This record gives sequence, structure tokens and C-alpha cells, in this order.
Amino acid sequence: MLRRIVCPIDFSPAARNAVQYAAKLAQLSGAGLELVYFQYHSSRALMAVAGRKKADAEAHVMKVARELENLAAELNKMFSISCGTGVETGEETLTEAIAGKAGPGDLIVAGTNGADDLFQDFFGSNAYNLAVHAGCPVLVVPEQVEYRTLTEIVFAWDYDPESRPLFVRLKELAGMLGAQITFLHVSRHISDVSKDIFNALKEKVGEVFSEGEAKFERIIAPHPQDSIDEYMRGKESAVLALAVQKGKMLREILREKHGSEEELTAAYPVLVMHA
Repeated sequence: MLRRIVCPIDFSPAARNAVQYAAKLAQLSGAGLELVYFQYHSSRALMAVAGRKKADAEAHVMKVARELENLAAELNKMFSISCGTGVETGEETLTEAIAGKAGPGDLIVAGTNGADDLFQDFFGSNAYNLAVHAGCPVLVVPEQVEYRTLTEIVFAWDYDPESRPLFVRLKELAGMLGAQITFLHVSRHISDVSKDIFNALKEKVGEVFSEGEAKFERIIAPHPQDSIDEYMRGKESAVLALAVQKGKMLREILREKHGSEEELTAAYPVLVMHA
């Protein structure tokens, strides 16, 4: 059961969009929502500044706290949910701070608009550090993807006999959203081995899902990431779920290099799951 949704916010358009997702999910699930603002500071730096600069920093934190409280009050009224707030300051990275706040039974909802915003602060130079270190699922919401009722969870999965706990979690989330689960398997070639893997997938899923509770689809393509991205772009109200172990796929789905720059490419929410 989903206990709490943690949504980091820096008041950017991307973060505000993610807040809408988080509030709707809290409304659907009955989970509490917590908005978290993080401000990094070095104790050595604080010792070096005195008087006015330190007072300005404290005033900024108080201003942010008031803005968060006002936003929480709006969400409480609009969505009829329990919404709390927190302002975190410290020497940890944002990834460490947020990952440390969330645990089993929680969901992190993070907004992004590309490499130069909150997403980079979350994931650092790698596109998946938060997802790896968080003890709960992480929903990454691109800024351009406004909230829509999520009617399908597409789980891109290779056969892994240790995935049962992940399936149980997926089933809980699908029930919460009233969404269909689709298990998507991508084979690079048509072969008896790939067919056997696909059938083994269905057998493993059948240990958790009753007949008719889950769909299965198979794509034959040499480049799995490109095929999954194309498949998802044809969906109007789906979220792509990936296991955190699929680090390379996660990076390639979420990022694309343009020279020395990296930009977000996913045009749909991405849910990073933990077994």
C-alpha cells in the first residue's frame, strides 16, 4: 500500500507540473503528499559568511517555507488530500537528502525539463543515481507532459527469476491507478530461445497476476531502447516502468546526447522500480 508521496520542488515549471501529478496520485491512492525544498550549504561556507549574508540566507529559507505552506493549502483544498511540507538544508547532495527521506511504501515524483534543471541535480552526471539509491519507486515526469489519467503501466522487462517482489509492487500500483499492466518484451532476433524467454516471462508473471489481469506484448527489433521509445510514443495515457537494474536502458530512454549536451528525450512519465 502506498503510504506517502515525496515530491521535491524548486518552484520551476517542471517541478510544479510534477506536483500536479503527485497530488492526483495522492488523491487516487489516499497517500499523504510531502513537498520538499532542498538547499545545499557548506558549514565551512556558513562560518565564512557573517552578518547580512547569513541573515539573507535565513530569510530566504523562511520565504520558501511560507510559499510551500501556501501551495500545500491550495492542494489540500483542491484535491482533498493531506499535504505536508519540509525545507531541508545541509551538506548532503540532493540525491542523498531525498533518497534518505523516502523508504518502503513511498513514491518519489520528480519533475524535469532537461539537463540543466532539477533533474540534473537529482541524477548528477548519471541519469539514474537517485533511482538507484532511493528505497522506493521514482516517477520521473517531463515538464511537457501535463497530467493525464494513467490507464496503462507498460513494464519493459527481460526474464529475471527474482522479480516476484517487483511484480507484487506493480500490481499494487496498477490497482491504485485502475490501470492495465502490459509486460513488454523486446527480442533482438526471432529465435526459439527468444520465444522460450517470452513464454518463461508469462509463466513467471502468472504466479502473481491472475488470467486477464496482465497483457503481454513482444517486439522484434535490433535496438530495444529505440523500439520501446517508439512504442511508448504511440500511447496516450501510459507510463513506462523500468527495473532499476536496467541502468543502461534507463539512461538511453531518458537522455540523448547532442554534442556535449544531454537532453531529456522521453515524452511520457517513466517509473523506476526496485525489486
